[in-house]
Order: sequence, then C-alpha cells, then structure tokens
Amino acid sequence: MAAKAARTRRDNLMKSIADLRDQHEAALAALADEEAELRKVELLMEKESAMVQTALPVAHGENGFAHAR
Repeated sequence: MAAKAARTRRDNLMKSIADLRDQHEAALAALADEEAELRKVELLMEKESAMVQTALPVAHGENGFAHAR
C-alpha cells in the first residue's frame, strides 16, 4: 500500500511541476509583452520630450526667454 501511495504522490508532484512550468512560461511571455509595451511608451515619451524641448525656444524666443510686452 505504501508503494502505491508513493507512486500516486510522485505522479501528483510531476503533474504539479509540469503545471508550474507551463505557468512560468506563460508568465515569462506576458512579461516580455509588457516589457515591449513599456519600451514603446518610453520611446514615445522620449520623442514627445524632444518635441517639447525643440518647441520651447520657438515659443520663448531664440534666447529661451519670453518676449517682454
């Protein structure tokens, strides 16, 4: 009886290991997707920041100061 219980326990553990590996692979894939999305957002923010930096001298005059009224 102990051998049968040990085999059942082993089989359950092996199934749990396989399930956890599947979950791990899915989590890694989701992480990769989220990191790619984050990089897209970071690049967009860099682009927008560069656009703002180039627009500021135009808005405030060439020396960077607002024109006196």
